[in-house]
Amino acid sequence: VASGNVELSYGNVEIHAQKLLFDTYSNQVWGTGNITIRRGTDEFNSSYIFYDLKKNVVKITDIHIAIQPPDGKAPIYLRAKEITDYDDYKIGKNGIFTTCEFDDPHYFIWGNKFDYYPDKRIIGHNVFVYAPIMFIPFGFWTPVYLYELGERKVIWNFPSIGEKKSDGWGWFMQN
Repeated sequence: VASGNVELSYGNVEIHAQKLLFDTYSNQVWGTGNITIRRGTDEFNSSYIFYDLKKNVVKITDIHIAIQPPDGKAPIYLRAKEITDYDDYKIGKNGIFTTCEFDDPHYFIWGNKFDYYPDKRIIGHNVFVYAPIMFIPFGFWTPVYLYELGERKVIWNFPSIGEKKSDGWGWFMQN
């Protein structure tokens, strides 16, 4: 147990906390209080952390972060009850993401679960989209919501129009 101004550096992860508990047998760390976690270029603030040193997995609760998309658009604000941070991606539970900077956002997407692939995409599962229209509350549910963070691929699917000379056919339109 370490308390006070505690700092732990391991691999590409730095943890600053008021209190850390370290289990040397299982190589796991728990922390409470005002915690700052840095992993590469990402920085998180939380009130609880669990870090498995063997698997290099960080689990944090009550998180609020701003994600800067690679194309330079406005930041995306993410709040979640819990995020599990793996090397290449993050999995969140019970969270919202929005581009509204207010603590109580005007519009948002709430997801029961979401996957975040840095600089690539956010995938929400069991999602409720809330976006009022002219001060009238409007929202809808969808099983999956995909938001691309990088350059988006545009697929042009123009229909083809033609005439078939066979009996019973004539002009047609086909995708």
